Amino acid sequence: MTPTSTTPPGASPTTARLATIAMLRATTLPAFISPVPCNATLRAWFDAAGVARFKPSPTAKRGGGPCYYSVSHVEKFFRSRMLPHVRQPA
Repeated sequence: MTPTSTTPPGASPTTARLATIAMLRATTLPAFISPVPCNATLRAWFDAAGVARFKPSPTAKRGGGPCYYSVSHVEKFFRSRMLPHVRQPA
C-alpha cells in the first residue's frame, strides 16, 4: 500500500473492512453526518465508544503509520448514536 493510497489493495471504498479516518471521511461518514467533523473529534468519539482500531505493523503500535478503524464498528456507532429513530434491521 502506498502512503497516498485511499483504499487498501483489493478493496473498494464501500466494501472495505478497515479504513483510516481520511477514508471514512471520504466514503462512509457523509452518509451519516454532514458536515463531517474534524479528525480530532472523530478520533475522540471513536475512542470513547471503543471502536476497534488497528495498526498495520506490530512495530508501529507506539506511533507512526496509519491507524485503521473497523468500518462496521464505525457504521454501528453512527447508526446507534446519530439515528436512534431509524429502526434497525433484524
